[in-house]
Amino acid sequence: MTIKFAVFFVVLILMSACNGDKKAPFTDVNTSTSAIPVANQPEKIVLNFYRWYLKNVYQKEMVESAEVKLTTDSLYQLDASKHLAFLKKVGYFSSSFYENERSVYKACDSALTKVSRKQVEESGGNAADFVQGNDCAFLNYMNWTGGQGETLNTVNIINSKISGQSAMVTAVLGDSTGFKYSYPIITLALENNSWKICRIEISYDAPKK
Repeated sequence: MTIKFAVFFVVLILMSACNGDKKAPFTDVNTSTSAIPVANQPEKIVLNFYRWYLKNVYQKEMVESAEVKLTTDSLYQLDASKHLAFLKKVGYFSSSFYENERSVYKACDSALTKVSRKQVEESGGNAADFVQGNDCAFLNYMNWTGGQGETLNTVNIINSKISGQSAMVTAVLGDSTGFKYSYPIITLALENNSWKICRIEISYDAPKK
């Protein structure tokens, strides 16, 4: 199974809706009559987040998801403590962001219980490599870019839509040569008059116009 197929599989699992108005259709931000200050508009939040993330975090810290650790019962399980601390510290994420990840983490934890500690230690590999199926596929790439170490240093907004208390922004990540690598689809929720990220999905296909 290719990494891109595995990523697509996980993206489908992560399609749980963010909190907010789910009934109203999305409308283009540029035609919205929202009185929210421009500085807090969803596309501005996404640009600020990715510019900061690509410069200061990408390839430097592994905080995009939980990490696999060995418990005192000699079972491999996910530890989200570092991930959660990062989400709270940086201020870009909604309180629902981690909740939207929990079902994926739970499925991975269940699959990890079947991995043999002896097998992992003898191979010198990662416990996630021994999971059958796709339940832990998200551990094989950087969740907010879809990357595996590629040079990514640019972000641009393709489109942005608002629906009541929710917004959806599609961005494109690439490098300074003009190469386009992935297309994050970011859903945001309005919390205390500020837009917060509550879900990030990755596509490798440019959105249709």
